[in-house]
Formats: sequence, structure tokens, C-alpha cells
Amino acid sequence: MRIARLATFAVVLGLTASGLVAGSAAAASGITVTRYQGADRYGTSAAIVDANYSPGVPVVYIASGLNFPDALAGGAAAANAGGPLLLVEPGAIPPAVATELTRLTPASIVVLGGPPAVSDAVVTALQSYTTGTVTRVAGADRYATAADLAASFPSGSPVYIATGLSFPDALGATAAATLQHAAILLTDPNTLPASTAAALAALMPESITIIGGATAVSAGVAASLAAYSPMVTRISGSDRYATAAQLAANAFPDATGFFVASGSGFADALTGGPVAGKLGEPLLLATPTCLPASSTAVEAAALNPSTVTLLGGTASLGAGVAALTTCPTPPAPVAPTPAKITFGNGTRHVGASLPAGTYRTRTNATGCYWARLSGFSGDLSDTIANNDSDAHQVVTIAPTDAGFESSNCSTWTNDLSAITSSKTASFGDGMWIVNTDIAPGTWSAPGGDECYWARLSGFSGDLSDTIANDDGGNTPIVTIYSTDVGFISENCGQWTPS
Repeated sequence: MRIARLATFAVVLGLTASGLVAGSAAAASGITVTRYQGADRYGTSAAIVDANYSPGVPVVYIASGLNFPDALAGGAAAANAGGPLLLVEPGAIPPAVATELTRLTPASIVVLGGPPAVSDAVVTALQSYTTGTVTRVAGADRYATAADLAASFPSGSPVYIATGLSFPDALGATAAATLQHAAILLTDPNTLPASTAAALAALMPESITIIGGATAVSAGVAASLAAYSPMVTRISGSDRYATAAQLAANAFPDATGFFVASGSGFADALTGGPVAGKLGEPLLLATPTCLPASSTAVEAAALNPSTVTLLGGTASLGAGVAALTTCPTPPAPVAPTPAKITFGNGTRHVGASLPAGTYRTRTNATGCYWARLSGFSGDLSDTIANNDSDAHQVVTIAPTDAGFESSNCSTWTNDLSAITSSKTASFGDGMWIVNTDIAPGTWSAPGGDECYWARLSGFSGDLSDTIANDDGGNTPIVTIYSTDVGFISENCGQWTPS
């Protein structure tokens, strides 16, 4: 049960600004922000537990504050057993933690990890804080330790699976696993460890939830998990912040508050994540200065919170986070402007002296002839596509073309900007780019016996580019669609909107 008083390290901030505004310090009206912090990670761990657990807990789990793997799985196990997780130094019990253990008077203590993580001397010292047993859960490695912890869960319990090589994905999972009384197991990104597989076989979980993308837990590992549960799903976002936000939206759709921890450090969330889940609240991650947009989107759309709890001091979560400031959206990357290419008449090697791409002539030239070539033998069979015209041309040269031949065409360029004064202005003969030179719509022209027009899906010169065409018609009327790429007109006169 969450007790009413706050730890001496907790600070409550009342925020009454209206609305969440990107890049500004704003929070939804009436939200109360509480911060749990101590002089260091151990003091913060003690402050979190002090504010949320009454004396006489059945168990306290103890883990190293210098590394994350044991505590990632241990936090959910501790909560499932009805107790908190506290952090210690490998060789000493920090004073703030010792004070908290004295207050809690736990019935038993469980130490996570081997002597390199928590020394035998610390295990011996812990005995003075309980009248019960002090036991150690330690496997051959981080995967085996998590597997041993999973044995404390009843058969059929749901399972969360996260990479054992990094911490961010599993941090948010500690809250969700606590809420759902689920075990947390760890895996290598590309291989399911034997100890994890054995734990899954013994537990026979009703569901398995993979946390993180394919680089964290590969598709191969995901496929192998189907042998252990009828339901295997994956929750992931574009980054650690979005993954935590997806977890929050999935597991806590009706929460009225949430916890926030640093996304670049693990210590504060190790103790705080299980506490969040115990209270029915998710754990979101933040930068030191602001809440990523993925987090505030969940806050605004899914949670509609009345309380927010910050884990850690201002160095981890600054004033901007306390004010629930949304991180500014970074500007979209600007595509580099392609280098200007111009060339004249002659024959050129594609890929050597001429890059593949789309080119146009920007002026009319009498007797212009061009051809895309598959070779340079001079045989007609070398011609992939060709055209001759007295009007400006557009052609797409493929990377597989061997060469390109041009005569009497003036200058070609990769500058495909409009050559009309307006997309809705009348136009005459030539090859036009739809949506650049001319607008989609219905157009009409005088036409005549020599009139030819065609709607195009591309500029390769192949017959397959022709969507529709006609010749020899008087007063043709043509509807050009926005999905058309190009339009050809020869001897039809001026086209005007119809």
C-alpha cells in the first residue's frame, strides 16, 4: 500500500499551466508532480521505497546499483513476492539503504547475483536487518539468474522477454510485468540461451511479450519463442522512449498517473519501475531536459494523468521534465540538392561519363533525336528506346543502359523544374512533366490530322509507358490525372483548360 507521507527526499511540485506545448514548459491543468531523489542512486532507491512501502514487508530484494541485469528481472520478482527492490554497493550497504532496511524490518531478504555483484560480506551484514533468511539467487550468468527468478512465478504466468545486453527496453517492462504478475526473462539478441529456454519450458507462459525491435531480439529468437507459448507478440518503438511509450499504452490504458525515469541511466528505474507497476502506473523514459514526443503523446491521448512521479534528481530529470515539457521536434532532414549535370550531343557511357537518371531539354530543337543503348555495335538491336521530335524532350536513362546517344537536341540537364510560366497556363507541343509543367485536369486543343497526344507513366521511351493516346483527332479533349507522370503533344496546337 502506498503510504501517505513522503520520504524526506521527495519533493512535490504543483503545476497548473494549461496544455502541453512542444518546446515549452507546460503541463495539463491540475497535474501534481512528485520527485523522489536522494544524494545518489542508493539514496534515491531508499526514497522510492520509503514513500511506497510500510514496515513489515514479507521480503526485500537486494541488487547491485552498479549494473542492471540482475535487477531487471529481480524487480518484477520482488513485486510479485510483495516486497521492494533496493540497491547496494558490491562491497557495502549504503547508509540510506541501511536506514530503510531498519525501517522495513523485512521477514526475509533475497540477494540477486553472485559475489562480484553483491559480496559475501554484504550478504552477512544483511542478516542483521531480518529475523528470517537471507538467500542468494545467482545463476552462471545474467540469463541464468533471470531464469532462476522466474521459477518463483506460478505456472502459466505471462513472460516479458528483453535483451540482456542493454537496459532501456526492459526498464519500462518492469512496470508492465509487475502489473500483470509476469516474469522477466533475458535473451541474447540472436540466440535464446539454454537457461532461458529451460525456464520457459518449465513455466509454460500463457503469453510472451518481446520488448524492443529486431536488433534487440532477432526475428529468429522471436520465432523460437512460439514453441513455449500460444501467444507471442512484440512491442517496440523507433527508440527507447517510443518503446516505453508503446508499453504504457498497451499495458496501462486506464492509468491516471505515470512515473518518469532517465532513458540514459538505469539505476533509478530499477527500484521505481516495480513501484510504478504496483500502483497501476506505467514507467516512461525522458531525456535530462524534456519528455520525448512519444511519451507526451501517450500522456495526452491515453493516460490523461493527474499525477506524475519523477525518479531521480535534477541532473537526471531537469526542470523541463518536471514541467512536462515536450522535446522540440527536430527539423526534417533536407535532401541534398543533386549536383547539376548538363551535356550536349554525342554518345556517352552510362555510369562512366553519364550518371543514370532523368534528363530533359529545356528548349525546342529541330530534328532532335535520342536513343537509349544496350551496346555500341551500331546494330539496330542495340536501341532500347528512341524518339525524334522538334520539341523539348524528357528521358529516363536506366542504370542498366550501356549508353545514350543524342543529336540535334541542344543541351540536356537534370534540372527538371518547370519550363512553363504556370501549371494552368496553355501549352503546346513537347514532352511535359505532370504536376511540374502542367496541372492535372481536363484540357482541350484544336487538333487536326497530324495531332498526336499520349498520357505517360514514365519517360523511358518504351511503349509500356503509354497509358493512353490518340492521333488524327479534331478538337481533342483529354483528362490528365495526378498519377500521370508525363504528357506528349505533337501538332495539336495550344492546349487550354477545358
